[in-house]
Amino acid sequence: MHPDKKDDQPGELLKLLRNLKGIKQDDAASKLGVRQQAISKLEHCKKISAKKFDKIITAFKFSQEEIEAAKKYLPPPPPIAFKKALFPASLYLLHT
Repeated sequence: MHPDKKDDQPGELLKLLRNLKGIKQDDAASKLGVRQQAISKLEHCKKISAKKFDKIITAFKFSQEEIEAAKKYLPPPPPIAFKKALFPASLYLLHT
């Protein structure tokens, strides 16, 4: 079960689920056959493939109910920041 596009925080969701079950990063890493650093990196990802997400959900036996309940506790995503390339200073000066 891949997270909804509107959530766009699969790493945060996995971290929250892991913490709710009391699973430490080291234990998660051992169960998945990866290093602890890989779990940390995964939990900071904005995009995770459906295959990888499903593998983790299955390995830790997270239910659909647990996933839906955890989504309610996710922090809101940060606002989109304007980049200089999208709004060059020369255009700003024209409109002041």
